[in-house]
Order: sequence, then C-alpha cells, then structure tokens
Amino acid sequence: MQNKIKKLLKKYDIEVGETFEIDDFKDTGLWHNCYFSEAGYLHIPFAGDFISPVETILFEGAITNDLLHGRAKIIKAKTILDAVEKKYLKAVCKPYDIENIQKLKSPYATRFYIRINLKNGDSFPLPYFSLNSKMYRGMDVYKPYTLDSLGIKYGC
Repeated sequence: MQNKIKKLLKKYDIEVGETFEIDDFKDTGLWHNCYFSEAGYLHIPFAGDFISPVETILFEGAITNDLLHGRAKIIKAKTILDAVEKKYLKAVCKPYDIENIQKLKSPYATRFYIRINLKNGDSFPLPYFSLNSKMYRGMDVYKPYTLDSLGIKYGC
C-alpha cells in the first residue's frame, strides 16, 4: 500500500475494509459504502453498474486523487457495531450463508438476543443479554441488518 493512502486512512481515522462515504463536492452527491482494499485501492460499489470495468478503475483512481488533493472528503459512516461485536459476529457467521441479523426482545421482555437468519429459511439465536447491557447498542430492535450494513466484510 502506498504511503499516500496510509496517510489518507490515518487522516480520516479509517481502517482497511471499513466503509465510508465520499463527498466529491460535485452534483453527484455522496458515494456510499466505499472502502479501501488491503492493496490500497479505493472501491466504490455500483460504479461498475454504469460504466465499464476499465472506466471504473479510472474513475476510482480519479476520486482517490481528489481525496489526496482535498477536492473530495471522506465522511465516516455511523458504526452500528463496535470492533469486538464485529469480530464475534464474523466468526459466528463464517460457515453460514446469512440473509440477515436481527436484535430481538425475549418473549418475556426482560432480555435481548441476536437472531441470525439464513438464506435457506433456518435461523438460530445467540445467547441472551440484559436490557441494560451495552452489547449491540447500535442495533435497532426488530430491524433486519445485512452483513454489509453492519460493516462485516471479507467472505463472512
């Protein structure tokens, strides 16, 4: 990875693989769910839906250049999970084909739990935790989250 990219990551306090938005100060608005790869390349999802692969590489290179020269800025996305929660869920999810993850209240409304829903229709719960617990505090109750929306990447 180039030193320029390392400085950029440090400046905005982001890590490789962490998603963020880019404001390029143009009429295009914000680019969502962008991230830098281990190799130091910027990835902008959905850019490839509108332009060819070669044009996508050139476009992402141009945006990277704009970031380096202050013509665009990175806006950190609100994180739903902390690093420990992400690491745990990534390990739990790894062998499965996940559709979504939900934070639910127990039937007696005294505790919460996480339910992992699989694409084949099955689901399984994780252990209960207290209503006052700080665990998974960023997740809304009953809202289904994809792994991407939780910031869990790399083939989980």
